[in-house]
Amino acid sequence: MFAFVVVFTGGVWLVCWRSLPETLPQERRQPMNPRFLLQSYWRVLRTAPFVALSIAVTFNFAAVFIYIVAAPVFLIQHLHVSETGFLWLFGPSTSGIVTGAWLSGRLAGRLSRRQTVWWAYGIMIFAAAANVILNVVAPPGLPWSVAPIFVYFAGSALAMPSLTLMALDLFPDQRGLAASCQSFVQTSGNAIATAVVAPLVWASTQTLAAGMAVMLAVGLGAFLVYLAVAGSGAGHAEGIDNSSGGS
Repeated sequence: MFAFVVVFTGGVWLVCWRSLPETLPQERRQPMNPRFLLQSYWRVLRTAPFVALSIAVTFNFAAVFIYIVAAPVFLIQHLHVSETGFLWLFGPSTSGIVTGAWLSGRLAGRLSRRQTVWWAYGIMIFAAAANVILNVVAPPGLPWSVAPIFVYFAGSALAMPSLTLMALDLFPDQRGLAASCQSFVQTSGNAIATAVVAPLVWASTQTLAAGMAVMLAVGLGAFLVYLAVAGSGAGHAEGIDNSSGGS
């Protein structure tokens, strides 16, 4: 498996090297200056609207990432699935991501980024609420214990491209650097969810569902902070031509 990943990554690198030439004009390129890079990273990571959007993306995904981390406990211990039955979680998860990405592409150019994000949050709130209710009124079982996860993943995948583009548009001259900062925030958040949050909530399906709801609430709160901080100045980052299908 790991050998395949190495070969696959090398193949992707080769295709990108041969097929994706540098598009940034020579006069707009920046020299490899460590001081300039550190100053740029610091400027991006202390920009409140960017940080709020990055936190929103991070916690939206962390809400279901805790299920991925807790997969052995969730599936084998709570749902009594065999060791070969992990498709019961990763099948709906992957299908939800594909569905959300497809919806994102279909809505690109038809809805503004902010409208797309609100629709996505509506889907995620519905899924998280249904997850909590189902786990309170019914014992753990299939398929109802995994159905809300599919719906939530679809909402998360729908929101992520628009939230990401809204964050990168805050730094139109340094999108690559901004993207790396956002990836750093998201990876750090996933690490915290893996090491701290998941072990605290995987004791039961009820606590897992509650963990999803709390994570979503933090993500939604971060998006509301972005709206409050950015105000009318956020308009440039939510144009109708959101091109979100490519993210």
